[in-house]
Amino acid sequence: MGDLAGAARYCLRAMSVVCWQTLPRCWQASLVLWASTAQAHLLNMTEAKILVTEANVAELTLQLDPSRYFPDRSAYYQASLRPEPLTDAELKNIVQQALAAIQLQLEDESGATEVRNDASLWRDWQLAFADASHADYLDPLKWPKVTLTARQQLPPASRALSVVFLPDFVFEEPISLTLQQAQQEFGKTRWLIAMQSSPRLNFSGSTTSAGATEEQSLAWQFYFTQGFKHILPWGVDHLLFVFALAFCRMRLKSLVSLLSVFTVAHCLTLVVSTYGVVRMPGAIVEPLIALSIAWAGFELIRHRPTGWLRFVWVFLFGLVHGLGFAGALSELGLPVDQTILALLLFNSGIEVGQLSVVLIGALLTWLFVRCKWNLDDIKTGLGLGITSLGLAWVLLRVLA
Repeated sequence: MGDLAGAARYCLRAMSVVCWQTLPRCWQASLVLWASTAQAHLLNMTEAKILVTEANVAELTLQLDPSRYFPDRSAYYQASLRPEPLTDAELKNIVQQALAAIQLQLEDESGATEVRNDASLWRDWQLAFADASHADYLDPLKWPKVTLTARQQLPPASRALSVVFLPDFVFEEPISLTLQQAQQEFGKTRWLIAMQSSPRLNFSGSTTSAGATEEQSLAWQFYFTQGFKHILPWGVDHLLFVFALAFCRMRLKSLVSLLSVFTVAHCLTLVVSTYGVVRMPGAIVEPLIALSIAWAGFELIRHRPTGWLRFVWVFLFGLVHGLGFAGALSELGLPVDQTILALLLFNSGIEVGQLSVVLIGALLTWLFVRCKWNLDDIKTGLGLGITSLGLAWVLLRVLA
């Protein structure tokens, strides 16, 4: 049994050496593809807004990337040149599929629900392509979208509306949905995926006490969940930064202090940015977040802590990450009367997500030590990968 365990340990060590030696070669081949995919994840996300007028008409504005429905991006560009897009049978079919995949769930005063996902109920279709050059349509880092508008008459007895995006049409996710009444200054914005129901929009004067309590409970759950998802699985950049910090081999006290500094910093800018005290455009924030990832990877390669200077850098980069969280939160929208509570729940979700990443990093470190692997070699390979990805993101986000 001892010989078998020794042989297994030898094989694992050999595999790890091969991985870390070949990583710099294979990383260059896969880096651009991975970075481009992560960058595109939000650039081509679907954006939808449904405005309900006083006459109970739902006015839809849908911005989406339908490029996957064309043979290639050149064909997508050629379609954009048509003066009357909806006269083309292929484009009209794409629009019909998209409208049929938007399921409206309408509730009347008695609580009865009517489900609608019929494209023929939508009227006054209008389709507009982005005014972009051929090069922009071919550029893998640019995603010219089409804007589709349509109107649908809702039943007079309707008192509440929720929306589900069906998988019959491939909407690029996450889907940013805003539900709003014409007489309201602000709407409800949520990020959804296919088959996920939106929060219910109660029409003016129709909100019952029980319905309001249930909706508020779902809203609080939503903000916590969205905060968590901005670390796992959506926040790849934030995840890598925290993971690199957690994977550094240091005393528990130092690790807790470092993460506390990062938490305080990003909480600070999350709050002040949400209230409009400090604002910074995403064109500056996103490259700086990518730069923080490159720095965190470089810290893994160094093998030696930089003392108090590390805490300074973590605090500064924490401020930048907080601005990134604030930008994501602004897209979700905040209830005017419960802004502080929603902010706390969103931030709590972020902290739980960070703690999960730290636990994963600590578990992996324990496993590597348990298997008697050379932890410095592993950190070097991992640091090279994270640093390379961070620098690639800096370049991609500056050029985007």
